[in-house]
Order: sequence, then structure tokens, then C-alpha cells
Amino acid sequence: MIDTHCHVDLYPRPTEVASEARRAGVLTVVVTNLPSAFDRAQPHVQQFTNLRLALGEARAAALSFDMENQFQVVRTVFGGQTRAEVMTALVAHSYDHYGQMVVYARLSGVTPPVPGPLPAQ
Repeated sequence: MIDTHCHVDLYPRPTEVASEARRAGVLTVVVTNLPSAFDRAQPHVQQFTNLRLALGEARAAALSFDMENQFQVVRTVFGGQTRAEVMTALVAHSYDHYGQMVVYARLSGVTPPVPGPLPAQ
């Protein structure tokens, strides 16, 4: 099995999570949120043959977005895109995560949470 996106570094005991994935035979792409987190994770990830470290730039991209630069074209793996297009893709990507969570939950016999209206303020 391959887990294509996991923030192992955000778990309370990431080494235990990585060890359990190794025992289960799960190859995992470990995504970090910042370059500094990537640098800190590298020595820990190297001890696991089933982990591949990747740098996620979503947080940095979101923090750099504003109304003045939304139409600025930036270089991405998909070619030139406006910052607004990148932000739209980031938001849409969260649905991928939710969909994966639903599938994993159902495969485990768990009824997944269903999004509903926000509570009144």
C-alpha cells in the first residue's frame, strides 16, 4: 500500500507512526509544511526505508497571497499560473484529503464525518 501524502511530523509520536507504517508495509510520502521542518525531518526520515520526504509549500503560498498580487504569474510544476489559480487549487486539494479520509474510514468500518452547516454564532 502507498500513502501518497502524510504529515507524519504533526503526529504526537511521529517515530511510532513511521514504525507502524513500516511494519504494515506502507510506503509513505512524508510532507512537511516549511523548509525548516523539511530540514529537521531529514535525519529522522533517513532511518526508514518506507518513507520519502517531500517539501510542501502550501502554507508559504497561502501566506504570500493578497489582493495586490493575485494575478501575478508564478512558476509551478504545471507551468505558469496566477497566484489566484494556485490558491484555488490548494483549496480544491483539501477535498482530495477528505475523500481519502472517507475511503480509509469506510475500509476500516468507521462511518466518516459528514460536513454540515456551521453552528450559529
